Amino acid sequence: MMHNEVMADQLMQTSESRASFSLLSVLIVLFSAAFFVNEVDWEVSTLDNYAVAADEAEDQVALGKSSRKVSYVAIGVIGLVMLVVPGRQQVNFANLPFALLGTFTLICLASFIWTDTTWLTTKRLVIAIFGLLAIVGAAKHLSTRDVMDVALGIGTILLAISLYAELSLGTFQPFASEYRFAGIVHPNTQGGACGLMVLAAFFGMKASRRGKFLYFGLFVLAGVFLVLTKSRTSVAACLCGVSAAWYLVASREKQAIVGMGLPAAICAALVALLLVGVELSSSATSAAQFGRGAEADLVSLNGRVPLWGSMLEFISERPLLGYGYQGFWTPDRIYEVSLEQEWTVPSAHSTFLDVLLNTGVLGMMVFALGILVTFRRVIRRCLETRTPADCFVFAALVYAFIGSIFESGYSQPNGFEPFITGVALLHLMSRLPQAQAVVETAPNVNDTSAAWQAVSTGGIA
Repeated sequence: MMHNEVMADQLMQTSESRASFSLLSVLIVLFSAAFFVNEVDWEVSTLDNYAVAADEAEDQVALGKSSRKVSYVAIGVIGLVMLVVPGRQQVNFANLPFALLGTFTLICLASFIWTDTTWLTTKRLVIAIFGLLAIVGAAKHLSTRDVMDVALGIGTILLAISLYAELSLGTFQPFASEYRFAGIVHPNTQGGACGLMVLAAFFGMKASRRGKFLYFGLFVLAGVFLVLTKSRTSVAACLCGVSAAWYLVASREKQAIVGMGLPAAICAALVALLLVGVELSSSATSAAQFGRGAEADLVSLNGRVPLWGSMLEFISERPLLGYGYQGFWTPDRIYEVSLEQEWTVPSAHSTFLDVLLNTGVLGMMVFALGILVTFRRVIRRCLETRTPADCFVFAALVYAFIGSIFESGYSQPNGFEPFITGVALLHLMSRLPQAQAVVETAPNVNDTSAAWQAVSTGGIA
């Protein structure tokens, strides 16, 4: 038994070798600086509703910032270097998910032909290509365990800067009733980053034999600030990601217990609350508001429902091919939609609606097929290995899917969340099939079946 466990560890280390500490440190520093420059708004915590006025958002799109342009180029250069330099891991990008990603990218590039805003689409296509180069290049060199460490490293640095920003401005008031932690970005964006850190720290604890206390500390830190952002989408998506990953690899007995016991426990709790005189409707409303009081408009999802209705009208005008990649959100349309909705609207607040606006039904079909194929491949990989690292990828995919329903952050591959999620997914999908990897990387192992059985039985349940 001990022999099998040792062989299993050796095979796992061989089939997914980890990057050096120096490489991880350099990447964490470089990408932290790039994401800081791209996303920073030092005084966002002092703004009403944590957003600039519509005319300021219009100017930002029209003029841009020179510092962001430099950072985008730097991200692309880093990715290109990593893509050219030979990696230590065996990868294969010739697969269906990567082909669908390439097809969707080509559709976005082709939208240059039919867009009404050639200059805007061209600029944002170049920025997107830089982001994709970084994702593909990093996926070639970083293992899934590395991705978790990079996520925690970058996230911790940005979180520390965000905390310092609020402390320096005097806006860090965690015990105030209407307070939301923003730092240098909108609270929803901050919540998305903190939620991804929670996932990385949780599965890092499960995957690591050493340094569990460090991962636990980061788990608690990210969890506290996630709650302080009061981002309901991020909190719900984080819980769903962890729960889905656990349920996927749990034994059938545990799945049955949860499937039957959880509904019964919820019903019992509701009955108990009724017996002690708790008003369930008011309690449910208060819980759904997540401490945001009158600001939390549950019926309209904080203005999203009327915004989505307006976006569907625009989509119906150009349903097949859309307005071109990021071609809809011109300065004039941002101002027009913001005036109509009576709040600053720089995006559709849904990645799926932004995809429809960008590339129409044609692009949406490829995008949706890519999501389905990716889910299938990631689930199959998790069921094969049952390792915490692969379960992190599945949890991050669930997290990204739920977040994409309510936010547009994943429509451009240049932020912290799409970068980490993209690298993890591409790395997992580019790895050789497990059986092939074992044969090619361990030709001298006589009892590979026993070793692989030991690997397969190790999980997070």
